[in-house]
Amino acid sequence: MKMGKIGMRTAGIITALLILVLGLLACTGAAAEAVPVNTEENGRITQTIWTDAEGNLTAGPEGYATVRYTYKGKTEIIEKYFDVSGDPYETAEGCCAKKTTLDGKGRVIQVDWLDAEGEKTLNIRGYASMTITYTGFGETGMVTYLGLNKRAVMVPSLGYASVLTEYSNGRMTGRTFRDTKGQPVDSLEGYAVVKQKLNKKYQVIRIRYAHADDSPAVGPDGWYRCIIDRDDNGQITSIKYYDVNENQIDRGASYAWEERTYPDENTVAVTRYDMDGNKVTDKAGVATLVRIMQDDRVTRERFLDENGQPTVNELGAGVVVYGYDHAGRLETVTFQTVDGVTAPCNAGYAGYRDALDEDGATLSRTYLGPEGLPVEIGDGYCEIRYIYDAMKNLTGKRYYDANGTQVQINAE
Repeated sequence: MKMGKIGMRTAGIITALLILVLGLLACTGAAAEAVPVNTEENGRITQTIWTDAEGNLTAGPEGYATVRYTYKGKTEIIEKYFDVSGDPYETAEGCCAKKTTLDGKGRVIQVDWLDAEGEKTLNIRGYASMTITYTGFGETGMVTYLGLNKRAVMVPSLGYASVLTEYSNGRMTGRTFRDTKGQPVDSLEGYAVVKQKLNKKYQVIRIRYAHADDSPAVGPDGWYRCIIDRDDNGQITSIKYYDVNENQIDRGASYAWEERTYPDENTVAVTRYDMDGNKVTDKAGVATLVRIMQDDRVTRERFLDENGQPTVNELGAGVVVYGYDHAGRLETVTFQTVDGVTAPCNAGYAGYRDALDEDGATLSRTYLGPEGLPVEIGDGYCEIRYIYDAMKNLTGKRYYDANGTQVQINAE
């Protein structure tokens, strides 16, 4: 929820890479009757099995019926997959087991894909290992993909062998996709390098994409260059996008550029414009989003129409209020009318409250009425509980009514 995050697609590339290579797959296609059952020892999950409605072992959402975890101190985790008969199971990643190595700070520094005998094997993407290095301030420095000979290999599904991210004073200045010799190479995204220019306050003011030969390239969001104008206080006043010919473009979006104004030190108003300089409204008629900030977090949002008058968003809320826990993580969302009265949105609830674990993963979400009490919505549930395995992969959801009774959701 922090302001000033420019080019979210750009900033999220490395996160997307890690999600890809670690195989953190959403389990939306799981059979409704497959329920995970965990076995723990000394506070660690040692086994997860999936059972059907009768309690019989069955295939889970990713095809295997059992996954067993072994640990070597706090630095190594091996997970092995088995079918209903107890035989090794080859997953969609092309392995029967996976070893994850952590550093002393609990960060992943290497992942190895293993066969049924526990030996390294090439996964479905064509590499056997992945290594990650970090900067002194904790950001990802380099991700490298290795073959069975422990040498970097080109990954066909990515178009590169490694990705190097560089920083200045903790702020990213460049990200380069590289071949096996460490030279820039165009990835399947169509570019080799993304560069960010910083001002004297180390704030991003320019972003551009380039091919391996440093010629202009189109980035994943359809633009070559992004120009961020800032005022003397370093606050963003506008964000505009350009093609390889330096012509301003709208990227196929409903607006061409954003203007930001600051009514006071804790408020920012974001208004979108088309190529002709006209205000752009969304489906609900919202032209300006007004955010109230506190400690770099959005605590309240309200909405204005093209005439600058208060209006409601697509959920029918005139104000959205955000609450955070002691660690600064988003915990509650509350909907209000334009007059600031808590009221249900179009979906029938006036907000929700999340319960988070120590890592920030959502354990449950409870939908609330105007009085702050649980309210049943949709198919008669008011709470969703999220289920994860030992590696924090989402393995399922369960729904409960206000009495704590589990509700079957046919749409899942």
